[in-house]
Amino acid sequence: MELKKIEVLKIIAMIVFTPILLGVILNIPGGALTIGDENAWVGFFGNYSGGIIGGMVAFFIANSQVKQEQKARLKDKDDQEREKNKKHEDQEKYIKNIIDLFLLDEIVSNFRTLAKEKSYLEALERRANGTIDPSYSFNVPLNFEEFDRVRFELIKYNNQDVKDVIEFYRICKIIKYEPATSKMSTDDAKSIIQVISKWNTKLNAKNG
Repeated sequence: MELKKIEVLKIIAMIVFTPILLGVILNIPGGALTIGDENAWVGFFGNYSGGIIGGMVAFFIANSQVKQEQKARLKDKDDQEREKNKKHEDQEKYIKNIIDLFLLDEIVSNFRTLAKEKSYLEALERRANGTIDPSYSFNVPLNFEEFDRVRFELIKYNNQDVKDVIEFYRICKIIKYEPATSKMSTDDAKSIIQVISKWNTKLNAKNG
């Protein structure tokens, strides 16, 4: 255990100046109040001051040890926080790589397929507003192959990129299993319009 310089100086000062102070005290005339001879008082003050010095030395050592332990705990906490942040950043990069390398092309392909169907999107807008007719059906196949391959890896993580991907494929599933806008619920129609709009913004930002 390492003591600070100021604490070492305090201990040395007590050891050096205590005998001097005792000498001064013993030379103060006590008159009738003085009980015992000089040797008795020297012994008393020696034991008394020795106990005080020992106690103060122990206090400084214990105090220094507490401070060192506090610093060690703070350092461990900082190290753990840095490790946690690094792990989170690594996970974010890992998920981003999965999306960019395996899913992005499929997402872009599906998005463009949807975007080309202007009449279908217009019918979705009307359905979202509560209108059923005229009805359009989406008959162009959408791809799910890459998503099905990596979806069980994706669901291990909970971040916004993963949520956006799952949301996109969710609306693709809705379109696949309920292609006719007249049979689609207004909530599903609204959800599809919102997700398409969100991904339009995301893909434009990525390309920009």
